Amino acid sequence: MQLVADGNSTIDISNITGASPRTIENHIHKLKNKFKCKTLTHLGVTLLRGKIIK
Repeated sequence: MQLVADGNSTIDISNITGASPRTIENHIHKLKNKFKCKTLTHLGVTLLRGKIIK
C-alpha cells in the first residue's frame, strides 16, 4: 500500500515487485474489503489515520 500512497500505478508496482498487475489489483481489492473502503482514496486515508502507512 505504501507504493500506492507514493503515487505508483498498478503497472509501476508490478514492475517493482515482480508480481502481475492483476495480482496487485487483487491485493488492493482485498485491502479495500478488509477495511470496508469503497475507493482507493478512502483506503489510503484509513491506512494513514491508523498509522499503518506513513
